[in-house]
This record gives sequence, structure tokens and C-alpha cells, in this order.
Amino acid sequence: MDRTRVEAGLIEIHKRVQARLNDAGAKVTSSTCPLSDLKGFESVMIPTIVFEVADHLGIDISEDTKIKNIYVSKDGRQRLTIGEIAGRFCDVFAKEVAKA
Repeated sequence: MDRTRVEAGLIEIHKRVQARLNDAGAKVTSSTCPLSDLKGFESVMIPTIVFEVADHLGIDISEDTKIKNIYVSKDGRQRLTIGEIAGRFCDVFAKEVAKA
């Protein structure tokens, strides 16, 4: 799985989400931490965004898949940047890509 494509997808999708949250001018880059830096973004949005990124990349994730919070470190103590989230996405969903 190409981490660069995942990161680009996350950036694009987060820009769209922020526009829907009336924050279209939000700066969204690989160093943006959505849980800290993006106005109105909440963790309940994470599963939807994960499915949108997968769709954007042509990855089929089963609808009954339990979506882990890839927006925080594995130990749950640190909020991650979009670049780091892309890495977590690749780690967590590599099996799904292998099935495709």
C-alpha cells in the first residue's frame, strides 16, 4: 500500500470535511493533527473518513469491520498527524489490500 497515496487521500477528504464544517480555509497538510488542529473535527467522524479513504484508494473494507482509532498512537496516548495517520492506516488495513 502506498503511504503517499493514503496521505494525499486523507488530506483531500479532511479538506472536504472542514468545508462541510464551515471551515473551508483550514490548512490541512501532512503535519496537521486533526484531533487538535481542525475546528469541529470529532473522533466520531473517524470511521466515516476511514471508509472514504479506502473507497478513494479502491480498497474494499467490509462494512462490519470494527474501525480502530488510527488517529491516536497504538497506546492511545498521543494524537497523530495526518502523515502518521497514513502510516497507521497502512499498517491496520494492509490485510484488506492483500485480499483484494
